[in-house]
Amino acid sequence: MFGTRSTAGDPEHAYQGNRVLIESDADRKPRKADIAYEELRRKIVTLELEPGSVIDERQLIERLAIGRTPVREAIQRLIHEGMIIHNPRRGSWVSPLSLTELHAMIEARRMLELECARQAATRITPDQVSELRNEVDRSGPAIKADDISTLISIDQRFHVGIAWATGNRYLVKMTEQLHNELTRYWYVSAMRVGHLHIVRRHHHAILDALETGDPTFAAHTMDEHITLFRERLSTLISGSPLESNELSATFGGR
Repeated sequence: MFGTRSTAGDPEHAYQGNRVLIESDADRKPRKADIAYEELRRKIVTLELEPGSVIDERQLIERLAIGRTPVREAIQRLIHEGMIIHNPRRGSWVSPLSLTELHAMIEARRMLELECARQAATRITPDQVSELRNEVDRSGPAIKADDISTLISIDQRFHVGIAWATGNRYLVKMTEQLHNELTRYWYVSAMRVGHLHIVRRHHHAILDALETGDPTFAAHTMDEHITLFRERLSTLISGSPLESNELSATFGGR
């Protein structure tokens, strides 16, 4: 998933026009709210804060040694992304993992990313393909190190990079949002199903298809990749249909 933000320690990739701009963390000083956001998001994505866990604002302030305002801003961002739920009477907690929502997101992903692949097939430049191949190649060492966080970041940047190649910023925005909401499911599946080398091969195959300039072939290759994502989550749930709500009951239903 190519994301809208960098993870801690990663360079920030900002897609603009026909090239990728890479800004090292040393080039900018992160805001306190960004630090709080990245740390809290990391805890949620890696399930260190399990679905259904109460968000203790005071504890976060003490652990991060950051003021109340940056912590509250971070929480608001994660509420907007759907990772935290807030109720004025009950407080805030990590949102549950729901199979109903997952099924809807995969359906939306298929509609969105197949169209991105179709459009990118006739618009992507050789430089963009090269940038994306370099990004995919970074996944090799990460797979060997079992570095799931880096692999998630690479996957996000890959898919958002394809959206950028369409030249349509609205497709980029929708792809970013969808992948942000899918991040925890990606992490759960990556931790339990041995498919990471297959994902890497799929990414190269998608780029091969885009290079042919054939929109139908590119969309078909992307569809195979998204089907893999759906199937590996089915494997995780031991054959349970994605239409059920079992995952929500297992991971944080309230």
